[in-house]
Amino acid sequence: MERKIVLLLLVFATLFIITGCKKKKDNSEGVDSIKIVSNIELGKKQYIEQLKKVSIDGTDDYLIITKKIKWEVPEHEDGATVSFAINIPYTLHVDGKDYSAQYCLNDCYGQNQGVDGNPKYVFEITNLTSNYETEILVNKK
Repeated sequence: MERKIVLLLLVFATLFIITGCKKKKDNSEGVDSIKIVSNIELGKKQYIEQLKKVSIDGTDDYLIITKKIKWEVPEHEDGATVSFAINIPYTLHVDGKDYSAQYCLNDCYGQNQGVDGNPKYVFEITNLTSNYETEILVNKK
């Protein structure tokens, strides 16, 4: 009887070691790896801090997300399909003039995405996290 118990304990210990003690894999795409920048490189997706001026590399131009917004799925019944949009207000300061608009993230069919009228840049918000990080992409027009 004791042999069966010892054998059973060894099997459980082995299973625990194999499944529960594995080294955590590096999650380079996860939230832990988000790097907030203070200077935007054109043509590169980067995370910025909301409510702060973020300079556009090599210019006097800058961008500000003007309201603190996070990714939040609205309350819904279990099993229901949810579709929603998040409007993110921003201002691009270009050549001494402010251009303000709202970028619609997610379910924005038919809406103008970030049409702010600035003469130099195409602005996109590519991700928003539940911790207020905002991933953006700025390109020249």
